[in-house]
Amino acid sequence: MDLPPIEQAATLLHRGSMEHLVSSLQAIARWTETHGYLPQPRGLGGASMPAMAREVHHETPGPGRSAWVTEVQEPVTRAA
Repeated sequence: MDLPPIEQAATLLHRGSMEHLVSSLQAIARWTETHGYLPQPRGLGGASMPAMAREVHHETPGPGRSAWVTEVQEPVTRAA
């Protein structure tokens, strides 16, 4: 599947179950704010909402999810 390009993104590798993904998303949000970035807006019907983060599943071994490796890509823009 081809995805449209993201000009800038904050990324991180999440290791483990998707049930614990929230802590990784919070880490990206902290990094983004600390380093002077904002979530990239997307226009939906005139509304400015943050763009959707992407999840790229690099490893999904075995029946359990504890060994999963997922890359999270959060589109960002430099704060003014």
